[in-house]
Amino acid sequence: MKIAVIGAGIFGVTAAWKLASLGYIVDLYEREKDILQAASGINQYRLHAGYHYPRSDETAAESKIGLKSFQEEYGECIIKNTENYYCISKRDSKITREQFIAFCKRHDLPFVEEQCRVVKKNSVALSLKVRENIFDIEKLKSICKEKLSTYKVNVIFQEANFDDIVKRYDKIIYALYANG
Repeated sequence: MKIAVIGAGIFGVTAAWKLASLGYIVDLYEREKDILQAASGINQYRLHAGYHYPRSDETAAESKIGLKSFQEEYGECIIKNTENYYCISKRDSKITREQFIAFCKRHDLPFVEEQCRVVKKNSVALSLKVRENIFDIEKLKSICKEKLSTYKVNVIFQEANFDDIVKRYDKIIYALYANG
């Protein structure tokens, strides 16, 4: 079976090499010049433990599962226990101070209530210091490229016309997020 994966972020790269490791012929398409260039490569490199999603218990729980999976596959690029802050604005926030604290407790997400030094104290209703892992993007790229090479995934860069692609494959996996 011939499979195309469209989007070479962390989800697309992982899907591509995992499928190739099972014996499928896989082509990975990316419209940028390299892998991990959009959402996977322009964020804060934080491995979200759940704190980031206080309005979705389901997403917070999935984050914990995803974090464990990421650690298993890409653990070499993880920088452990960095200090991060999550703040709730006094104005126009979609979640209250009390709701965020209850959310953290509900998901066993440890925190210390502490004012973030770079945020104006009078503008936040809550500031929590937490420990989360981050990743080294260059090391992650290196690991991903090695896995793609090991499992013989054909990577095609700077391809923006996906209409023709769908005709040439048995299955298409769309792994797009940012500007997809």
